[in-house]
Amino acid sequence: ILYIVEHANFTTMTQSEYQEFGIAYDRKIIDMIANRWWLNILQLHGDSPMFEMMSTYPLQIISWDSHLTAPDLSIARSLTEKTLCAGLSPETHIHNGTPSIIKLASNDAIMTMNQRKLILSGGNRVPITTPVSNMYAVREAARVKSMGLN
Repeated sequence: ILYIVEHANFTTMTQSEYQEFGIAYDRKIIDMIANRWWLNILQLHGDSPMFEMMSTYPLQIISWDSHLTAPDLSIARSLTEKTLCAGLSPETHIHNGTPSIIKLASNDAIMTMNQRKLILSGGNRVPITTPVSNMYAVREAARVKSMGLN
């Protein structure tokens, strides 16, 4: 399940407002699905997501644009033990970058996470006009590191 949360971000409301108006509804859905499916992802949208509070949800993976919004990957790693789905910018690296830029950014993200608990991604939508060569470069960077190759 990919559970997308758009309003748990500080530009939309305060944390106490989301605790009052959002969490109860999120939890009704999440509590119904969390144990029924083997892979559940929390996708955070917005330019200032409530990462720390949302990381308490019983979902295995947290996805967000770690280059556009806080926290960055190193801070997020210190806030949760969950697997993170991030590390690349969907625009700067994946869409507008080159395979070389993607390889460098991927290596940086993988090293930031000590080669653990990272699904290398842009953490958000990637434009449909993204060059296929860049998509292959992301896949190759993840494959090479997961196999322990350089």
